[in-house]
Amino acid sequence: MTRVKLCCMRDAREVELAIAAGADVLGFVGEQPSGPGRLTDEAIAPLIAQVAGRARTWLLTAATSLDAVRDQLRRTGPSGVQLCDHVDDDVHAGLRRDFPDLHVVQVIHAGESDAVEQALATAPHVHALLLDSGVTTGPDRQLGGTGRTHDWSLSRRIVDAVDAPVWLAGGLRPDNVETAIRQVRPHGVDLCSGVRDGDYALDEDQVTAFMAAVRTGSARLQLPPDASLAQLQHYVHQLEAHHDWLNLSVVDNGFLMTEEVGELHAALRHHQRALQRGDADAAAATKQEVAHELVDVLNYLLAQANRLGIDVEAAFREKNGRNLDRSWE
Repeated sequence: MTRVKLCCMRDAREVELAIAAGADVLGFVGEQPSGPGRLTDEAIAPLIAQVAGRARTWLLTAATSLDAVRDQLRRTGPSGVQLCDHVDDDVHAGLRRDFPDLHVVQVIHAGESDAVEQALATAPHVHALLLDSGVTTGPDRQLGGTGRTHDWSLSRRIVDAVDAPVWLAGGLRPDNVETAIRQVRPHGVDLCSGVRDGDYALDEDQVTAFMAAVRTGSARLQLPPDASLAQLQHYVHQLEAHHDWLNLSVVDNGFLMTEEVGELHAALRHHQRALQRGDADAAAATKQEVAHELVDVLNYLLAQANRLGIDVEAAFREKNGRNLDRSWE
């Protein structure tokens, strides 16, 4: 299922409500230039301690220097950090070096003209991206909590282009999250104001409705029965994002693919022996085994193509066009 982050946790009641609802991540907003749910580090620390490993905890920070972010992390103790403003790559590298178990998430504000380029440049340096609707320049800077949606077609372009899990934020509500998931295919969805009442308290009924809509939208991630090769390739990308496998390197993916080829060879041997024995039941069972191993190999092949930016369908047509004209003597 698409992951869910409930953000702007303000007190112990909201923490327990979010965990009971099944949220994967709870967000705690530190000092920001604007926006709702802001707390001091001293107020955040006991709330994160209250979670006690029952969900992931992300600190949202507008700090841009490595020292400042590092100090906040040490005061609050989250399992992840959401960097809401632009930071240099050495900040990402420093955080991953100094906090090896920390999940580093960079916000990309989708309204900026170079959002796609930012996403492509940043993805290799972080564990995930989060697409939001903030404004990073001018006198009215907003780094989150805007309650505004953005162009979801651009979000989908980023999801398709980068090899990192992508979270979608910005104006999500129970009545639009199903459509957002269907259009963008994000790894996860993130919201703050969309499930709060007039007093800005987390509303249990709205949270329940939101989680139900996420489940409905996630069910539509199923592969179409007549999927093209391009759709299969995209589906494998979504599977990897769902399981947090996108950070696997080309080399490591290649090793795993080689192991699957070995399992395919073993399945073929089993099937051949069943045929030689004339054992129809065993032949049927081992044929299914071969089918499953073929799919596993195909998954790794398509995953490798995704890592290398290869359009397999286009390559298939081009290479087999050559094969038609090739002499095999």
